[in-house]
Amino acid sequence: MGGSVWKGNNMSGECKLTFELYDPSDDKQSCVVRTMTKLVGRDYSTVKQELKKLAERSGFETYNDQSVFEEYMSRNGIYKERDYNNNTQLKDLDLSDGAYCVFVTNRVSYFHLVPVIDNVIYDRRNESLGMYVVATYKKADKGA
Repeated sequence: MGGSVWKGNNMSGECKLTFELYDPSDDKQSCVVRTMTKLVGRDYSTVKQELKKLAERSGFETYNDQSVFEEYMSRNGIYKERDYNNNTQLKDLDLSDGAYCVFVTNRVSYFHLVPVIDNVIYDRRNESLGMYVVATYKKADKGA
């Protein structure tokens, strides 16, 4: 496993989140595709094409639209767990029980998707830990 350990507080006490470098492409602004590749287990080019087709069929210019990536997640067994009020930082969550997509913001103009699996954050930069959570989505267990 990779690098940084952040300690935050949550309802159950101390939480450890770790960061591991995950960057399956050279695309810039690819957090939607990168997150989905980690959560659905398909290669980057396949996921990107699936997202592009879904956006086109849905009448959106890009797969970065929340409606598009939420539909893609739903089709792949990843469902919204809860919305947040932008007062909770990613580092304060305990996501130790499965695979999640976390939608975060800097509260200005930047939004980002991050895959978190059993408290390990997979991303190409270690910058999202202090960002504010918009929503969490959880991948359904295979047996569920």
